[in-house]
Amino acid sequence: MPDRPVELATSPTGPKPPRGLIIVPAYNEAAVIETSLKVIAIYLGETLPAYTWEIMVVDDGSSDGTAEIVRRTSPGLPVSVRLVEREVNGGLGNALLTAFTHADADIVVTMDADLSYDIGHIERLVRAWESSKAAIVVASPYAEGGAVVAVPTGLRLRSQAANKYLGIASGRNLATFTGMVRAYDGRFLRNTPIGSEGIVINVELIRKAYILGLKVIEIPATLNWSDLQSRRSRAGLVTSRSLRETRRLLREGFLFRPRLYSLIPGIIGLVVAGIALGFGGMSVALWAAAVACVLLILGFLAGIGYHRDFRQFRKDFDTAEREGLWPQQDVGWLTQRRRGGARIQRRGAATISTSDPATTGDVVPPSPEAH
Repeated sequence: MPDRPVELATSPTGPKPPRGLIIVPAYNEAAVIETSLKVIAIYLGETLPAYTWEIMVVDDGSSDGTAEIVRRTSPGLPVSVRLVEREVNGGLGNALLTAFTHADADIVVTMDADLSYDIGHIERLVRAWESSKAAIVVASPYAEGGAVVAVPTGLRLRSQAANKYLGIASGRNLATFTGMVRAYDGRFLRNTPIGSEGIVINVELIRKAYILGLKVIEIPATLNWSDLQSRRSRAGLVTSRSLRETRRLLREGFLFRPRLYSLIPGIIGLVVAGIALGFGGMSVALWAAAVACVLLILGFLAGIGYHRDFRQFRKDFDTAEREGLWPQQDVGWLTQRRRGGARIQRRGAATISTSDPATTGDVVPPSPEAH
């Protein structure tokens, strides 16, 4: 556990109203994006008028004209809309990573473009964030009171198994680790370096919040695919991307408590060695003892590395907060630093355009982080 929890300011001070950002990743969502933007924009003005809202749409290399529909629809909306266009499709996780690079609000809410989570979840996420001072508020279909509707059985079971595994691996009482629909404290999101690829960044952010001693909570939510035939047809149970994500989830579970993954098998190995020795199986006992010793040593080293690196991560977070920086590199073994994380962050140029109700058509040059 960290030495002390990091305090997050969840209520901005001063005369300016708090700023809210809705992130909407989109890939070939031409059929729904116009309606979704209108629904979200109107809902924000009617339900959460105390905030200054902006919607950021990340077009993840769509080929069906999604970006053009966003450009056409944005000027008529009551809130500002920022369009970030990625040249190539990198998947949901990398679209989120691009969006987080430009997230500069007090609260950041991520939503599906097809509103598979009802629009009402936005207010519930915001109110939970306001009252809890949490770094992350997760919309959880697996929490008590949550529900999953019309999601193919194979996908639902795989998701439930992954979240159950992460709950056991982390030792935390959280039902949903992988869900994308959630609210983030802006300071936490801006100052936390991200090293994962793909949708696993959702899990990494929860893990890092725990490292900092911050609160992560969840609210019951309903994931409903009843009217989303296109999503059901696109969501394959076994694809190369899904297999990669599964491997990454397994690794992310290890990073929650790396020492246990070596210590527990090591202890079991010693027990096996003792049993084998009792029955006269000297060779089996020696092999089991040797393996157990290696695992115990690895577990000890993993524990030392874990505590050293989470202290370094806390230091980086505090420095970023104090100096207004957002470190893009990751911090050592704890977060599995690797060249792939940096490569995926730079892959594919992204252009950004902003449509504001008062000043429509303003074009903002691409940020360096987007390249």
